[in-house]
Amino acid sequence: MKRQKKVLVFGSCGREYVLAKLFSESGYLVYWYPGNAGWRDIPNCQPPESGPASKLKDDVVSWCENQDLGLVVFGPEDPLVAGYVDACQKVGIPAFGSGRRAAQLEGSKAFAKGVMKVACIPTAAAKIFPHSQMKQALEYAQKHFAKSDEPLVIKADGLCGGKGVKICHNLAAAEAAIIWRQQRDGFGLAGSRILIEECLQPASGLKRGEFSMFFLVNGLEFLEAPDAMDYKPVGNYDQGENGGGSGSISPVPFMTDDIRQTVIRTILRPLLRELNRRGITYRGVLYLGLMMTNQGPKVLEFNCRFGDPELQAIMLRHQGGLVDVIVAIANGQSIAGIRPQWSRRPSVYVVMMSEGYPESPIKGDVITGIGAARNLGVTVVHAGTALGQSIFISNGGRVLGVGATGANLKQAQALAYRGVEQIQWDHEFHRTDIGTWT
Repeated sequence: MKRQKKVLVFGSCGREYVLAKLFSESGYLVYWYPGNAGWRDIPNCQPPESGPASKLKDDVVSWCENQDLGLVVFGPEDPLVAGYVDACQKVGIPAFGSGRRAAQLEGSKAFAKGVMKVACIPTAAAKIFPHSQMKQALEYAQKHFAKSDEPLVIKADGLCGGKGVKICHNLAAAEAAIIWRQQRDGFGLAGSRILIEECLQPASGLKRGEFSMFFLVNGLEFLEAPDAMDYKPVGNYDQGENGGGSGSISPVPFMTDDIRQTVIRTILRPLLRELNRRGITYRGVLYLGLMMTNQGPKVLEFNCRFGDPELQAIMLRHQGGLVDVIVAIANGQSIAGIRPQWSRRPSVYVVMMSEGYPESPIKGDVITGIGAARNLGVTVVHAGTALGQSIFISNGGRVLGVGATGANLKQAQALAYRGVEQIQWDHEFHRTDIGTWT
């Protein structure tokens, strides 16, 4: 009798819900840890309490060994930067995600800038200031705004859950951002070194020039996944604070084959070659955060995992083959000849949030209407839910996501928002312009 394949999907948000569901539909017995209440929606998904004893690296690896798992898929960035993939591979457990050295691309913006400089990759000009040079950082901002009206971008060097970047349109905002990002009560060690960057502007005629491209990488081999556009601020028309992402669409409305090939030629291939020169073999997902400028695409950031909520929009278009690529990369096998299939139909994915997000979201509200939304034909993704007494309750900032595809972007948007209207909880809010303001 053939033994059922087993996978651990590590993470707890909407991205990992989608990955757990993908493997369930591919015949795997799925352990999703730490998970969220959405595990009850997924056939063959085990309850979170059946997973590791804790999120600590040693506990995770030990549990995987005892379960005789065939695969571990890491969703978020923290375990990648902390070397969880390396630890799994050291004991012979196939793991999907970048190793610790490669994950420096996301774990340290200063490291990424250094790589881009050597590889001549187009990106925003930046200055790096350690914690000991806060005075010099403030002086740099003062000199900039004394002679220019252009905004500055202040970034904490390390991981900040998507919340370490601040676009500053005046000196007061820049000074506050610099001080906050270098104080222990801001982003701790992640903010002990900051970058001050020029603010890249969209190409003429574009309202929004920021977009993302995703590549499944195995050394110097790569396969392109669908591109996507993320809406980071929590308010309509990109107003309000940046969160982890308030919605996404796929594909990017202004994407052309020329843009795609330019990114591969000027960014992706030089990056992989430079990493290889440094003795770093990249395996996993490579997420290029880009700005389409008048000079062409430039890098805003590198991430070493699928985006959230970009993956949710992308997976609405998935028609098969992604699991084969993930398994091959995790086992160090060639991905040549594997061709995942993707629908041409555009997708819209709307994140439903709780008031107070991203700083202090309100939790514990009863959620209703998920079934009614699904009856309309939309996809509902659990991102931050918990179980009450046979009910779902809000348990995070980004609580649920609702997605749909359509013959065009307008149709996909209309269906997605019809689904959103069915779901309710106290203190819920969402953007109403996902897919319109592009």
